[in-house]
Amino acid sequence: MKNLSRFQAIRIATVALTLLATTVANAADVIGQAPEPAVESRSLTTDELYDIYANRTWVWEDGAGYFEVAGRRFTAFTKSGRSGSYADGRWFLTNPGRVCFRATWFAADGNAEAVTCFEHKTDGNTISQRRLPDGEWYVFSHLPPKRGDEILKLKAGNRVAAGFERNKTALSR
Repeated sequence: MKNLSRFQAIRIATVALTLLATTVANAADVIGQAPEPAVESRSLTTDELYDIYANRTWVWEDGAGYFEVAGRRFTAFTKSGRSGSYADGRWFLTNPGRVCFRATWFAADGNAEAVTCFEHKTDGNTISQRRLPDGEWYVFSHLPPKRGDEILKLKAGNRVAAGFERNKTALSR
């Protein structure tokens, strides 16, 4: 990959993250945005977040991201071939109730590092999620989950490997 200016790097990361944000926004439209969680809600613990994300693939509208336990590796892809991108990095959990991934996104016109975080709170009946720093809160999961909840897009195992390798190969040509 060629070296990029800071502006180009930001543009590439923005395109990849826009695809993720579109998926999250579409989920909010489908399942309904939630108002800011009630005062009596609490942030999810890192143990709770680990149970939700560890060794699972978050399936997006046009791609997916995998939260591998070994080495806390995060891999992802969007679209396909030379119009697609792929990411390689690490995921981590922080208090209060945050899951984040820091990854380098690779695309036809270069690469860029990006950090993306999601905050989670629960009131005991639902888990609300928002993309940081200023995303809108939406219902991530009812407790127990209901059809259409975003949490149901987290599938066991690595469902990213084939798309990741396909895009990596296409972009290396």
